[in-house]
Amino acid sequence: MGTEAGAHAPLPPAPLPRLPPGRDLLLVRLGSLDVRRHSRFPSPVALAPAVSLPPGSALLVKVTVLLDSTALGAADAPIHFVIPMPTRNPEDDGGVLPFLLPAGALPAARVEIAVLAAAPEVDSNTDSRAPLLLAAGSSPPLAAAARESLWHEADPTIPGSLPIPLLTTASAYAGCTFVELVAVTHFDHPLAHAAGLTGAWPAMRLVGHRGAGMNGPLRAKAMPDAALRGLQIRENSLWSFATAHELGAEFVELDVQLMADGVPVIYHDYNDREVSDVTYDFFKSVRPAPHLSVPSGPGLTRSRSLGSRSAPLPGPQPKRVPKFEDLPIVMEPLCTLEEVLTRLPPSLGINIEFKYPLKEESEAERLHPPECNHYVDAILNVIMERAGDRPLLFSSFHPECALMLKLKQSRYPVYFLTMGGQHPTCDPRCNSLPAAAAFATRHGLEGIVTDARALGDPRTNPAAAADAVAAVRDRGLRLLTYGGLPAAGAAGAARALRRAGADGVIVDAVAAVSTTSSSPLAMGSHQGPRWYGTATFALGWACAGAARPFAATVSVYSVSARLVTQVQKVG
Repeated sequence: MGTEAGAHAPLPPAPLPRLPPGRDLLLVRLGSLDVRRHSRFPSPVALAPAVSLPPGSALLVKVTVLLDSTALGAADAPIHFVIPMPTRNPEDDGGVLPFLLPAGALPAARVEIAVLAAAPEVDSNTDSRAPLLLAAGSSPPLAAAARESLWHEADPTIPGSLPIPLLTTASAYAGCTFVELVAVTHFDHPLAHAAGLTGAWPAMRLVGHRGAGMNGPLRAKAMPDAALRGLQIRENSLWSFATAHELGAEFVELDVQLMADGVPVIYHDYNDREVSDVTYDFFKSVRPAPHLSVPSGPGLTRSRSLGSRSAPLPGPQPKRVPKFEDLPIVMEPLCTLEEVLTRLPPSLGINIEFKYPLKEESEAERLHPPECNHYVDAILNVIMERAGDRPLLFSSFHPECALMLKLKQSRYPVYFLTMGGQHPTCDPRCNSLPAAAAFATRHGLEGIVTDARALGDPRTNPAAAADAVAAVRDRGLRLLTYGGLPAAGAAGAARALRRAGADGVIVDAVAAVSTTSSSPLAMGSHQGPRWYGTATFALGWACAGAARPFAATVSVYSVSARLVTQVQKVG
């Protein structure tokens, strides 16, 4: 049972402080952000009717994190915040409480909740009457608490959602509360907070989606020439990234997942048998599945590239791999993050999407992703070791993943990805552009990447789109868009988005929206092919042991780039 609270601790500052060396961060939230729980548990703290409140007093909640003497350092003390009693579940991160703890102390930490009655203050400057303790309760050490991960992690560091019973001072039942706990463990690397890019930051006006564009049947329907219709390069491959750069993209966007052996790989879709369940050697051997479709299951549309699934290959193969609907695709090998960072032209910027599933994606796809800190740290280690001076930015649809990226390092900017309400989720922070902008501002992120449809149609209602962009930019955030561009007329739509104030557009039709001399969209100064980048990439590919002679690499690469240019220039 806790003791009476002293002076009220101030609410935590926003954004949260950067993790200092040798410290972990425990984030405590009263109640739940999962809107599906709000009707069942309307209030984060439910008091029993027998608990009587003194007349005229106000309810307060004291949240304390306690450590035993073996985990508590000499300079540390129990930390607490005293906040007004919340009357409803949170809809944003305004009430999240940060507790800095010694590294490694999280398993021994206990969370104590005390409900206090504050006497009415006649003079706030002189009144020193201590609040009356009505009820309190404490969790067991987090290592021993029942594990209920917020995101269905395979091995969560601490429980995510934790009920705490409350008792009166006479040990009678007084009610119950529940908290959501998020652990952010320290990330130690000498470059984590070093200065970033030494030269000028390149423009991000044109970003190639998964390289030269995602694979899928939608891109084939608008192609005018039946002989070329649907020609694509495998998404998220080295060849696709280099082709996008050749066609004029200053940046490419890619998706990073983590293998079972800790290797970060470039792959978009979630699968019945997860990327995190297989090893790097298996991943490199994956090939297209036979053309036998099976029904698509539920889930957010961002979970998969295509709307269909493929039957499993014989043997220890994933239950599905992307099926390409009989489209002509240059089937390049899958690649790792290290290969991307070391074998592509250094002038190419990269938007690295940390592909960590949202809660309902884990539920719908039966996923059990790696623990989030382990996932983020493994990818950051490769980036710090291999990225050099390459311009990078990080993005994630997962709010806590984006927050971890911001707290663990300051070398690279972090953008929050949002569907802008196009596909509602159980997390209100993800369900609108204003909510995403509020989250990014509160935690000091640098920008937003939004579904372009959240801005409306900038071609038919440019004023509304400009107002939506301005609302984000006025917060000091940069704004990129993805999606929302029609297969035909992509250049015109991209041009309208840029006129509305978007800093850049992430597109599939890279050639149609490129900066070449024949493009209707003047986004930059690029003129003609980047032959230096082509040669550098080809040489790196050949020297790395690929089964292609150097000359053939340049030839095939140049031909594929020209063909993709012909196919995509339809806008």
